Amino acid sequence: MGGFIRSSLRAVKIRRLAWLLLLATNTCLWAAENSSLSASTELSNEGYFVLNWNVQDEDSSLTLQQADSNQFDSIIAREVAGSGAATISGLADGRYHFRLLDGNQIVSNTVAVTVQHHSMARAGGFFLLGLSLFSLLIATILHGNRQAGI
Repeated sequence: MGGFIRSSLRAVKIRRLAWLLLLATNTCLWAAENSSLSASTELSNEGYFVLNWNVQDEDSSLTLQQADSNQFDSIIAREVAGSGAATISGLADGRYHFRLLDGNQIVSNTVAVTVQHHSMARAGGFFLLGLSLFSLLIATILHGNRQAGI
């Protein structure tokens, strides 16, 4: 009876090992075919952001697609072979969708980023604050030079 229990335990261990091997193999195949695309932010007030993805093969011909809708009707394509990241800037206010292609096959998830620039009033406020601090700095330097006799 002890030999039967030992052989059953051995069979269970072999089955577990086979399942783990199968799971690891399928996961590696999925990772080789799919690149996880992510954005540094979902809302960009400055008008720029970074897209990142896993580079599986530096020689692959990846294309980053940009569209105004998640149907990708109107597409802007950029070749991004082997880089793993792209900084996107110069976009007008709106919602943009991105995905990666290898050849004609989609190999990533879709990422959406909303660009909503600061208002002109806020930008003007930043400018005036900077101008005030700069003026204060110049005044302090000139006052210090007069006291030092320079």
